[in-house]
Order: sequence, then structure tokens, then C-alpha cells
Amino acid sequence: MQRNLFLAQVAPLSRQEAVPLVLIHDGGGTTFSYHCLGSLKRIVYTIHNPRFYSGQSWAGGVTTIGGVYADLIRTVITAGKMLLGGSSYLSLSTSRSYYGSHSRKVGRLEVFSLLRSRAFSAIQRMLPSLVWS
Repeated sequence: MQRNLFLAQVAPLSRQEAVPLVLIHDGGGTTFSYHCLGSLKRIVYTIHNPRFYSGQSWAGGVTTIGGVYADLIRTVITAGKMLLGGSSYLSLSTSRSYYGSHSRKVGRLEVFSLLRSRAFSAIQRMLPSLVWS
């Protein structure tokens, strides 16, 4: 399962203390659009649907997936703060599972847009200026 968590961006040396961002896949199960982002000046992980190719369903649905993804995140972010987001309801479910037992919540980033390139451009402009450390 850990192969689902992909290191998409590393933080520049000047921003090593920036809060890491984890982006959950879109409704289609892929994270390709996140890899098209310019530098967000922080560590960025992406999680794609591990059952994308098999099409196998999840017993328990979104709640189960959120719990699995929360456990996956805990394998790489073991301490400190984290931003969690994405462009599907799964990021909300994962947030509930993850933060339900941890007090490290910094924020969530939801991306819902038909014009994704514009939404991501806005995120790129906004993230570096926000203070999340």
C-alpha cells in the first residue's frame, strides 16, 4: 500500500520547515494533475487509488478508504503538522479519520473546479504567501 503514497515535490532548502501537503486523488483515482503543479515550496505527497487498475470496490466505501489513507499518511508523517487536501470527497473522509485521533491539524485544501488549471494556478499563488509552519 505504501507505493500509493508518492513524493511529488521536495521543499527547497530555504523552506525545509514548511508544513507538508498531502493531496488525495481526484474522483477518477489519479493524481496526474497534481504533478503538473509548479513548485509549492514544501514537501508534497500524492495518494492515488490503489484499486484504479483492478476496479475492485471498497467494503465500507468512502469511510473505509479514508481510514486506509489516514493510516498510510501516518507511515510518512509521524510527527508535526500537515496540510491535507485534494479534489474529491475522499480528502474530507481522510481528514476525519486522520485528525480524529491527532491534534496536528493545520488545515485542509479542497480543490473543486471544472477549470482545474485555473484552480491550481490560484493555489500556487496562495500557498507560498500563507504562513503554515
